Amino acid sequence: MTDSAADQMRRLLGQQRDCLKSGRLDDLAGLAARLENLAAGLGDRPVGQNELAALRAQARENAALVRAALKGVEAARARLLAIRGAGAGLAVYTAAGEAVRHPVAPATVERRA
Repeated sequence: MTDSAADQMRRLLGQQRDCLKSGRLDDLAGLAARLENLAAGLGDRPVGQNELAALRAQARENAALVRAALKGVEAARARLLAIRGAGAGLAVYTAAGEAVRHPVAPATVERRA
């Protein structure tokens, strides 16, 4: 891998990190494709051990950020489901520990003549 290829990979990994930290998750697919294309050509070029170790460390850091982003997305999804479920009624527990759901009556408008 030449210096320019290492620089390109380092730059793309930096952009990936910036997207993850700023929440621009929709930009990650395009970056991933570019990283894959660049990484596919690594076997054709000599790679310095120091360069490879630095790229590997940067990729590991990004992988940790990806895991954190996925955890955040799942937490947001679970919260949205809980909020939507709150409209269906109130869930409480009896003294015996049994779950009981009290449904919400549909809103009606009383009309008087």
